[in-house]
Amino acid sequence: MPETRYTEEYKDGKLIAKVPYQVTDDELEEEAREEKVKELVAKTTRTNAQNTQLVDLLAARAGIALPPAKSIRAL
Repeated sequence: MPETRYTEEYKDGKLIAKVPYQVTDDELEEEAREEKVKELVAKTTRTNAQNTQLVDLLAARAGIALPPAKSIRAL
């Protein structure tokens, strides 16, 4: 379900308007993936499962198709 967000416009340091815009499900999913990548990269040590998840997320971001039997795990 799309989400409505707002861009705030200021003039002389005062809020004068909030302009709404829609964020699609695909964009929300991409944001969640990016947050997961940041979380995994920040870890000083990762399990093999976390390393696999990180590689899968980075491959998907780079546009590298994963084999059909392998899909990105739900975040």
